[in-house]
Amino acid sequence: MLSFHFFNLELANRNWRDFIQKDNPAAAALLSQMGYNEKEKVEVKLEFLRMIARLEIDPARADFLANLFESYLTLNPDEEATLQTEIQKLPKKEETHVMKIETYRTRQWKMEGREEGREEGREEGIREGKEKGKREEKAAMLIGFLQARFPEEVTEEAVALIQACRDTEKLENVQPRLFKADSWDEIATALEVLKD
Repeated sequence: MLSFHFFNLELANRNWRDFIQKDNPAAAALLSQMGYNEKEKVEVKLEFLRMIARLEIDPARADFLANLFESYLTLNPDEEATLQTEIQKLPKKEETHVMKIETYRTRQWKMEGREEGREEGREEGIREGKEKGKREEKAAMLIGFLQARFPEEVTEEAVALIQACRDTEKLENVQPRLFKADSWDEIATALEVLKD
């Protein structure tokens, strides 16, 4: 006769901070199920992203872990903006690794959205909807980034300029310059491209 003995692992009773220095992808993904309060949600996600960046795993696996993580811990738009601000405070090398994870995930969402659009509508509607959605998503992401990185300097003119741009390629081309900018003057110079 076989006999099985199992141990209970009650993640909600575990302190998430005890696991952030572990180089274990499972520990990273399970942070979202551990004990934390509402005020710590942004910090938990930031530490999760830092763990994934530190592990240097391939983008597809990082995306899988992030999806698992986010199935238990989701941030509202204000918390996402706070997260972006906190990412900007990281050392440059770590910030770059974390942003690569977030950028890959955004591309994955776009590809998934495009695939769903193809299945749901006519070709013309798909093209227009896809382009508009991609453009609006890119504009919203750039505006959110600027508001997080330069909260005191962001002007209504800059926001309006990004929102008014109808050329997704221009928005995509200006993104790296905005991410690399260290001052608002550099941002303003980069945004001049959108005025054409």
